[in-house]
Amino acid sequence: MKGKRGTSQETWGTALAALSAWLFLTGSAPAGTVEPIRFPSVDGEPIAGLLSLPDGPGPFAAVVTIHGGTGGASEAQLRSHAAPDSNSQTVQEFHARGWAVFAIDYRPDAVFGLERADVVAGIRHLRGDGRIDPDRIAVFGGSHGGHLGLLAAIDMGEEIACLGVGSPWMTDPRLYAEGDIDEPPLSVVPPRQRPVLQRRLAEIRSHLEKLRAAGADVPALLDSYSAKAQADRIRVPTLFLTSRGDVVVPHDFVASTIEAMMAAGRTVEVYTAQASPHGFYWARGPLPETPVLAEERAAALAIITSFFEGCLDP
Repeated sequence: MKGKRGTSQETWGTALAALSAWLFLTGSAPAGTVEPIRFPSVDGEPIAGLLSLPDGPGPFAAVVTIHGGTGGASEAQLRSHAAPDSNSQTVQEFHARGWAVFAIDYRPDAVFGLERADVVAGIRHLRGDGRIDPDRIAVFGGSHGGHLGLLAAIDMGEEIACLGVGSPWMTDPRLYAEGDIDEPPLSVVPPRQRPVLQRRLAEIRSHLEKLRAAGADVPALLDSYSAKAQADRIRVPTLFLTSRGDVVVPHDFVASTIEAMMAAGRTVEVYTAQASPHGFYWARGPLPETPVLAEERAAALAIITSFFEGCLDP
């Protein structure tokens, strides 16, 4: 079902969350088929995906989901990003609207590897599937998957219809390569998370030094992987979901990229939670125990579904 224009975001969000919680607890989900997929990347390497289709002949609108973390996901991980019985209420909402959902993997390369090309290859594979409407394909990714979604939008232009990203990692690679951990925005990370951030920065900087020693133009490389530096190339409507309670990719890490896209005149929507942790945009499991987290989950679900409805079912 769709919410009417002017409906209270809180009321609509609460209704969505209640429906999603019911689906999660009862195990009820729309019927359809779930297919493991192998598609060739730019170099011919086969990459895994999982396609969930509604019943009926199609062609269907589709949401491509991109997981976070590193590549090489298990089939169970891909199912959690695509199947009707996913524990993600966000994925359940995609199914409730009759959309196909295609979860794509990428190889576990080092940062700045071929995972970017893998994602583009996966989206183009879906565009060539006759059961899918190629003009109604959206992309939704979180964390590293959000970064890869932004890069896909840069590389593919209007081959995708719109893009949603949750706490996208490394939208400005120069922050990770050159930023001072004791200065904003890196300094907003709380002390308990600081050692994790320090290790990650050290890994990235060590990798870049190896590339520099091998003759790479590191500044150019950083900019080529930067959504901030290429904000004007992201031509499709984009939804950002961030949180000030996220200690992995806080809102402040992403803010300058959002500002760059707005300055470039791009269509941008933003939802910023105040307390929700990293990954809140997938809305996994039962409703959170605290009222604030439950309200933020409901609001995020309402915004995500409204955004993609406007893009896929205008």
